Amino acid sequence: MEAQMNKQEEALINVMLQIRNGTHPSRKLTKELRERLLALGSSTPDNLNCARHIEVGAVRSSIGHSLTRCVKVRKKPISIANVINALEDARVPKVVRDSFPDLTRDEWRACLRVVTLFLLLFEHKDRPRQQRVGRET
Repeated sequence: MEAQMNKQEEALINVMLQIRNGTHPSRKLTKELRERLLALGSSTPDNLNCARHIEVGAVRSSIGHSLTRCVKVRKKPISIANVINALEDARVPKVVRDSFPDLTRDEWRACLRVVTLFLLLFEHKDRPRQQRVGRET
């Protein structure tokens, strides 16, 4: 039997798809994203903290100087996907080791890789800026 998504799950996925499509203003999507996250996860202190510290916005790539619209840290040019990606090189945190003592470093990295790829799936990549070509003298 196939499991069906509830309305909160569908609404959150819809917001993430709108981010990917790049068709709606970031401010509107930030509001919707925060509302949908709280509707899905409830208004616990951790979820409220999350909603306060994220937004939808543009982050400039260090390669190619293109803009990527994504879920990012509020008021900072730091995408959540890049933060999770950077964690892949970190040791397994003690709190994780305590909860999952058999988890290896490679398995830890695999868990983070899945999250990174899911986040990247919902990013909207703009075309890189064209560099001006000067005339030779």
